[in-house]
Amino acid sequence: MSKTEFPSVSVIIVNFNKKRYLEFCLPSLIKLNYPSSRYEIILVDNNSNDGSLDYVQEAFPSINAIKLERNAGWVGGINVGAKHAKGEYLILLNNDIYVDKDWMIELVRSLNGESIEMCSSRNFLMDDHTMLDQAGCTNNIIGQGWGIGMLREYEGQYEKEYEITHPGGASCILKRRVYERFGYLLDPDYFMSQDDLDLGWRARLLGFKVVYAPKAVAYHKRGASSIVSYVSFYYSLRNMFVTYYKNLSKTNLHKVLPLVITNIFLTCVFQFIRSKDVNHLANFARIVHYMKENRRRIKEKRKQVQSLRKCSDKEIFCLFSTLMIVPEGMRKFNFLLQILLKLANLYVSVTGIPVRKFEGLYYY
Repeated sequence: MSKTEFPSVSVIIVNFNKKRYLEFCLPSLIKLNYPSSRYEIILVDNNSNDGSLDYVQEAFPSINAIKLERNAGWVGGINVGAKHAKGEYLILLNNDIYVDKDWMIELVRSLNGESIEMCSSRNFLMDDHTMLDQAGCTNNIIGQGWGIGMLREYEGQYEKEYEITHPGGASCILKRRVYERFGYLLDPDYFMSQDDLDLGWRARLLGFKVVYAPKAVAYHKRGASSIVSYVSFYYSLRNMFVTYYKNLSKTNLHKVLPLVITNIFLTCVFQFIRSKDVNHLANFARIVHYMKENRRRIKEKRKQVQSLRKCSDKEIFCLFSTLMIVPEGMRKFNFLLQILLKLANLYVSVTGIPVRKFEGLYYY
């Protein structure tokens, strides 16, 4: 790739009180094997009070640092950054990541394939480079999404490029036209969580490919950019339901949603049992209430997504995982989980959903 062939790239980072992670994230971006004149770094700060913005402005004056007056979440911050971005390609990057010097050029190279619109990097755990954070992302028919290979020891696997259902939002690249076709990058109502699944699904509905780029390597401090709580579970489960509602065809919508709703309910129950926090149970009611209060706007979004559809559910379902993901603490209930697995497969057979049957469980 000659210097004249380097496309312009905008790297968008959202930050909220994570100055300690910016201190290793930003220096790695300055040292990339990519012409400095061909990429920009945009940092959107969600009104931090830990000195993050002062640090960026003093240590990295070339970075376009944008301060918001309130915490707009990951999604709001990314969308603000996208409006300011000048690049032909947009990279979404967590603030708790540092990258290999060839990370950007390998992401760009992976977009050269026919109809490839979006790519996701290979991420290792920052604290243990022998463990994978993810090698692209996948999801299944009941509404679970996760990083391929997550929390598994790296033994030379995942070395080839392959198609995935969606990119990992922690480190991915896309061309501008997905953004331009929908008028927004990430769904502005999501705030946080499942935005990457929705983004990838919408791209695939347009007929674009989403791939895993194995040579683009990053190191992720898993979970550092978000706090696990009943609030984060609320957004995750709520947005997952909205994502499936918006993107499924009319034929499969009412077949798949009962599986998704069951998964949401069981997750709320499990998190309540695990934490003894009744707010996890209340999340189910909160999600129902949200859908009722916002049904008109969500239906309008679904209408827009479906009007642009060029790809069938069957073509997308062939990339869905045949695994269910289960927290390690649930291993003692393996017998019951196997029954749920069989019931899900029976439901798929009876309803005729054009998806491969479940083959097993993925404990993490």
